[in-house]
Amino acid sequence: MPDHPGINTLPDDGPTMERVACKLCGADRTLELIREPITHVNWQGKGECRAVICEACGLVYLSPRLTREGYNDFYTHNFSAHANDPAVLAELIDRKYLPEKRRLLEKVLPMLDGPLPDDAEVLDIGCGYGELLGAYREKHGARLTGIELGEYAAKYATDRFGVDIVSMDINGPIRMDRNFDLIFLIAVIEHVLDPVEVFREIRENLKPDGQLVVLTPDLLDVTPLITSANLGRVIKPVHTYYFTKETLANTGIKAGLACTHISSAGKRLSTTQNDLLAIFKNTGEASSPLTPPKADEIKKRFFENIRHNECPWVRLPCKARFYLENPSVFFKVLKRRFRK
Repeated sequence: MPDHPGINTLPDDGPTMERVACKLCGADRTLELIREPITHVNWQGKGECRAVICEACGLVYLSPRLTREGYNDFYTHNFSAHANDPAVLAELIDRKYLPEKRRLLEKVLPMLDGPLPDDAEVLDIGCGYGELLGAYREKHGARLTGIELGEYAAKYATDRFGVDIVSMDINGPIRMDRNFDLIFLIAVIEHVLDPVEVFREIRENLKPDGQLVVLTPDLLDVTPLITSANLGRVIKPVHTYYFTKETLANTGIKAGLACTHISSAGKRLSTTQNDLLAIFKNTGEASSPLTPPKADEIKKRFFENIRHNECPWVRLPCKARFYLENPSVFFKVLKRRFRK
């Protein structure tokens, strides 16, 4: 089977939608996981998400989905438009994003294969507002670079954190003027159109024995904040791929990288899903692939997780902790209730 099958545009889905086959193994035999309505007011595609499971390798992805042009337009103009007020954004970064990234670095950096030199080349792909690079600079020396498609976010990262930002669509070739000792891909791989190809491009930008850190939501470890009533917070149009430990590791391995670590990272960036943490190394030889669960087993485990969350004694303590950690959200909910 081909590594990267062609994409067939579906006329009945409109000009911005396309059906895709599995990018990990090339198969086109799927089991439907779920269909979930889309509620985003600025969404320009079809009105529901359809997530499917590849019956050959277990990769979960959206099909149909927006085309590359449609996603780029959405991310550029709509995805983070609500955060473009400078005062609101600065408060959000200081209160939430920077502390998250500091904790992430404290966990991940000791897990790397050897300490990085002070003149290390470090790249953050999909760097957003630059908060991870800013957190890295607080304690470590390095030449820091980010890749970010959004013009507003890229300018903010440069102005606030003083890092070099390259504007680039990572769904195409990633062409940098040098190779890197360490690359971060944090909450990004679930957004791309071809994760194997993105990993291949990253491998080409790693130095020999350079390392790649990947963080992405764990499909099979949804927190008790999620039930059948709000699955749209997990299955959503901006997440084109949904990974298990096995499929995340195998995606990097397929691209020619060695997977040196794969585990659950706990609740790092998302309140609705625990994260998977993977570390890959450019050793010149790929690891042996992992054996994924069967498609029907993945579907069974996903919905068992959701049913478990329906139990009040599981859900209520989690909601209480969430509101204690996010009092502003609690008061917003109260305000909405009183308006009703």
